[in-house]
Amino acid sequence: MLMSQSSASLVHDIIIQDSWRRCRDFGLSHQTRPSFGQLPNAEVSRLLERHHGLVQTTHQEVLPVYENILSNSNCLILLADPQGQLLKSWGAQRFVESSQAQGFMAGASWSERGTGTNAIGTALACEQAIHIEPDEHFLKANRFMTGSASPIFDADRRIIAVLDVSSDSFLPPSHTLGMVKMMSQSVENRLILDQFRDSHYQLIFNTGLNNLDSQWAGLLIFDESGQILCANRRADNLLGTTPSGASIETLFKCPILQLLSETEARPFALHAFGNNRFQCLLKRPTRKPLKLHSVQTAQAPVAPRSLDLEAISLGDAKIEKAVNQAQRLLEKDIPLLIHGETGVGKEVFVKALHQASARAGQPLIAVNCAAIPAELVEAELFGYERGAFTGANQKGSIGLIRKADKGTLFLDEVGDMPMPVQARLLRVLQERCVQPLGSSELYPVDIRLISATNRSLRDQVQAGLFR
Repeated sequence: MLMSQSSASLVHDIIIQDSWRRCRDFGLSHQTRPSFGQLPNAEVSRLLERHHGLVQTTHQEVLPVYENILSNSNCLILLADPQGQLLKSWGAQRFVESSQAQGFMAGASWSERGTGTNAIGTALACEQAIHIEPDEHFLKANRFMTGSASPIFDADRRIIAVLDVSSDSFLPPSHTLGMVKMMSQSVENRLILDQFRDSHYQLIFNTGLNNLDSQWAGLLIFDESGQILCANRRADNLLGTTPSGASIETLFKCPILQLLSETEARPFALHAFGNNRFQCLLKRPTRKPLKLHSVQTAQAPVAPRSLDLEAISLGDAKIEKAVNQAQRLLEKDIPLLIHGETGVGKEVFVKALHQASARAGQPLIAVNCAAIPAELVEAELFGYERGAFTGANQKGSIGLIRKADKGTLFLDEVGDMPMPVQARLLRVLQERCVQPLGSSELYPVDIRLISATNRSLRDQVQAGLFR
C-alpha cells in the first residue's frame, strides 16, 4: 500500500498525540522523572531465565548488524519484553547520562506509564514500529535521546518483545526505522522456524529467486495434510489473506502430495489462486518421517533449462506479442516497462531479454521494490559513502545501480517505489550519473533499465503517486 509522506506524517502525529494523552491520564507531567520500575536482582534473574530463548535468538540475529553497521556509532540496541522491561542491550552505553543509567539495565521498564512517550513503550502501546524524536518524548528528562522501535510477534501474532535502536546523536528516521524493522522481522522468522522445524513443514516463498533468503520472504508452517498452523506477516501481504488455519491447497494450485515431493532446498515455482506466481523453498521436519504412499503419482520436478526469448511464449499470443515488441527495442537505449500480475513470470522474461541482448555477459541486477522497506530503498539503489548517516556500514556501499553498470537493472514492483526515490532515479536516467548518499561525487553509469509492475502507473501518475 502506498502512503504519501504527508499521510505518513499525519499518522505519526496522531500516534504521538494519543501517547501524550495517555501520559496525562497516567498522571504524568513533563517534569516527572522517569521511574523505570527497576526490579530486585532476584526478579531480574527470573525475568532473564524466562526469556532466555528469545534473548539468545535475538542475539544471533542482531549481533551481525551491530558489528557490521552500528559498532562505530553512538547507538544502543535494546530488547524489551511485552511489558517494556529491558532484557538485553548491545553497544556502548557512553551516551547514557549517569542519572539515566538505571534505565538501561536489565529489568528497567520503559512502559509509557512510568517513562512517558518513548520508542519502546509507544511501539508496544500502538503495536507498530515507531520513531521518536527527542522533543516527542513526553518527559523532558528523556529528551536527550532519539530512538526507533519495532514489535516482535510470535506464531500466534502476539507481541512477545520489542527491539529498539536508541542514541543521543541524530538518527535518520527512515533508515533507522527500516533497519529496526528488518532486525525484528528477522528475529520473528527465526523464532517461528525454530519452533516448528522439528515437527512441521516450512514453505518459504517470495516474488523472485533473488529475495527468497531475505527477511521479507513469506513463511508458511503446515502439517502433512496441508493444514497451515501459522504464517509470518509477510505471507499475509504476498497472498492478500491471512492463511493461518486454511489448507495450503486453497492457496496454491498444487496438490499437497505434489508439493511434498519437491526436492528440499531447491527452488521451485508455485501458482497461487489469483494467478500470482511465487518462487518457493520447501523444508521438511527434521524429526518427523515423511509418510507418503502416493507420492509416485505426483509430477516430478521439471529440470531447469536455459532461457530462450523466442521459446518462452509457449503458444500464448499475448506473450508472443510482448516478445516481438521487446526484440525490436532490445538494442535501443529505451527503458522497458512490463505490466503483469505479481508472480506471473516477469523475472523469467527479463532474464531471457538480458541473455538475448548484447549485454548478456554483463550483470543483471534484479531489485524487488516491494521487498525492500521504503526507508532503505534509496540507500540500497544509490549507495552511500562511509559515515553518510548514523548506522551506515562503515565501508559504505556502491549501491545496486552502480553494480548494474554495463548491464541490466531490473526494478520489479516499481509502482511501490517511494516518490523521493523516483525523483532521484529520474535524474540518474537523464544524466547517466549516480550520486551516493552523503557524497558530492557523480559516478557515470551505463545501464539498460527494465521495470515491471502490477499497478496502473497511468492512474498513479494522475493521482500524483508516480512520476
